[in-house]
Amino acid sequence: MRVNVITADQVTIEPRHQVRLNCLVQEDFETGTTVIVEPDAELLGSHNLSIAAGVDTIRDGTIVTQFANTSDQRIILQPRTVVGQVETWMDSKEEDEETRY
Repeated sequence: MRVNVITADQVTIEPRHQVRLNCLVQEDFETGTTVIVEPDAELLGSHNLSIAAGVDTIRDGTIVTQFANTSDQRIILQPRTVVGQVETWMDSKEEDEETRY
């Protein structure tokens, strides 16, 4: 099951800068749950923005997400902007096993 990751507040990313932010996970996961984080393709396609994929641990309903503004323009993300999706490590492993031949 994939779950959206959203910004909590308005975020301003200056040109050619990187920021690390706590973003909200839209479902209740137990603190300490390991999740795989994937950037939102729609957001990436609409901005000159890179969002790091990876593995993180949920803490109080949040994960740390790294953004890089690769443009020469300021990027402003509004509160509750979907920036990615997460799924638990076990969900991902089960999906991989189902697609093997």
